Amino acid sequence: MIAAFAVGRIATADLRKWRRRGFYSEGALVKLLEKNNYHAVRVPVSNPSLHPLPDVIARRNEHVYAFEVKNAGYYAYFPEQQLNKLFRFLNELIPLPNQQKHPILAAHLGKRWIFKELKWEDWQQGILAAQERIVKRDKGNFDLEIGKKKTKPREELPGLVFDRMGEYWDILTGTHPTETEAEFIDKIVDNNGMVLDLCCGTGRHDVLLVKKGWQVVGADLSKNLLRIAKNKMQKEEADFPIVQCEMQNLPFRSEVFASVINMFTSFGYLPSEKEDLNSLTEITRTLKSDGGFLLDLVNRDHFLRVFKDSDTADFGLFTMEEKRSLDKDKMKVTSLWLVTPKDSGEKLALMHELRLYTSEDLRQILSSAGLAPKAMYGNYKAEDYNAESSRLIILAQKQKPLKGNENVIKTISLYSK
Repeated sequence: MIAAFAVGRIATADLRKWRRRGFYSEGALVKLLEKNNYHAVRVPVSNPSLHPLPDVIARRNEHVYAFEVKNAGYYAYFPEQQLNKLFRFLNELIPLPNQQKHPILAAHLGKRWIFKELKWEDWQQGILAAQERIVKRDKGNFDLEIGKKKTKPREELPGLVFDRMGEYWDILTGTHPTETEAEFIDKIVDNNGMVLDLCCGTGRHDVLLVKKGWQVVGADLSKNLLRIAKNKMQKEEADFPIVQCEMQNLPFRSEVFASVINMFTSFGYLPSEKEDLNSLTEITRTLKSDGGFLLDLVNRDHFLRVFKDSDTADFGLFTMEEKRSLDKDKMKVTSLWLVTPKDSGEKLALMHELRLYTSEDLRQILSSAGLAPKAMYGNYKAEDYNAESSRLIILAQKQKPLKGNENVIKTISLYSK
């Protein structure tokens, strides 16, 4: 009984300390906003969860801003309930057009502020993330000085192409042997626990795996593709959680997944090899001890052998022409997709870059991320990989931590130049 009382006292003290930190950050944000010519006020409520009220409300010119504030050391979590209340407050109590109302997450991480503005269309379509996470290394997307979203260079948005493809991508991938691919995954991957499909797209594999009894979590950067995945789940009566996130910044606890899969050449689009490594390190973090990682890529040797400058394909409702250029020094292929719907004839032009890896390159970068390659396959029939194979599919396993900081030192030495 005394022990229970002591634990209660400690928990209460921790809660008070956490609240004081939050109050401090809310007050600090008000001062920062006023310094940048906003009118701002902190909203003190006894039980915020019962009211659709933000932590801080601000106005500048004709725009109104609702902030949810977190004080943390390295990363801050914002659950869906807190995201939703920002939209409810602005929607129910502020009679302005949506473009003048801004729901914003504010993470106070040490001396640094990071701001992220949420999208009205995500709330309206019911596809808010189960939780948002802001990490200290993030750049945020909201510029407090100008009171607007930052304009990001195109190359910083590798998921933009697939997001804009939307329904076209669903039709395109519908021509692939999804059942064969799902059978291959079911045969090769350990599903003794939760499995993350990273870059799940429209969820075409996951629907089939769930029907086989798998516990799947789907994650993708594209909210348009996740919306399609949600529709597939309802149509096929195969329910599984989906999360919108970046692959180098996963919003999951450490050691939670039995396996992670990454299918259909969804790796290699990030701007640098270092960011590719960061994404693999995040995968390792989320894997349980001895957890498995299945990585499915186009085989670089095969790709170079059959390389064409352009191709055109007819997908029924639209045609797509792909124009390619190859940088042999950087081993990157730049693709321009020209999508022409047959009903309107208006072209959608999308460009992206893909980094091509050899099997040895992958062995090295996987090892640097704490993943040991165990098997290599050349197709979805689980046949051994060789230079003639169309696919380069690697099954890796999470390595046991090395003594001291050996693994960290390896990683730094590989990418410090």
